[in-house]
Parts: sequence; structure tokens; C-alpha cells
Amino acid sequence: MENIDGWERFAQYHRFLIELCEVVLYGNSEFSSFNDSWSAEDKKNALAHLKALESFEFVYSLVTLFRSLSYMKEAAVKLQGKSQDLVSGMGIIEQCSKELEREREDIDNFSERRH
Repeated sequence: MENIDGWERFAQYHRFLIELCEVVLYGNSEFSSFNDSWSAEDKKNALAHLKALESFEFVYSLVTLFRSLSYMKEAAVKLQGKSQDLVSGMGIIEQCSKELEREREDIDNFSERRH
């Protein structure tokens, strides 16, 4: 479940990572003491990361992954409950699978949702 939490944090901080790349590239009055300390290599790397972080493919994949993992996280939390047995655990997994399948079948609606 730590990996799911890690992806959640990455999704939550995505916009801050973009801002960080922009600070390296263009400077920022709030961080003026750092404006001149970036090397050409730092700026080259920041630009590459910025392009990747802002690409449609990356953002769409991140949102899709985040949304899909939310179903799995819910199932994982339920499966860790003290009162779970094998039969109820299988029911939780089947429910998670059905929810993901429903999302896959209705991809147009899934794509239009805002997270």
C-alpha cells in the first residue's frame, strides 16, 4: 500500500514539481537568491522534466493511474481488517475488479471526469 500512497503524493505534488522546474528555468522573485545558481545542465534537465510533466500523455496516465489505484487502495484497506476471512476477501477483490472493469468499459465517461 506504500506504493499507492507514493503515487497519491506524486499526483498531489505534480503542480509543485512543475513550479520547481519553472523556478530553475526562469527564476522567481520569491526565490531570488537561487536565480543565478543553476547551471546550464540544471536548466537542461529542468526543461526536460517540465516537458514530460506537462505532456498530455503523462498527465492522462497519472490521472488514470491515480484513479485506478484508489479502487485498489480501498480494497487493500478492507482486506487488512481483522474480521476478514477468505470468502469476504474474495468478495472485496471481485468488487474491486468489477469497478475497474466498469471504468474500462465506460472510458469516455471516465476520461471526462475531473479528479
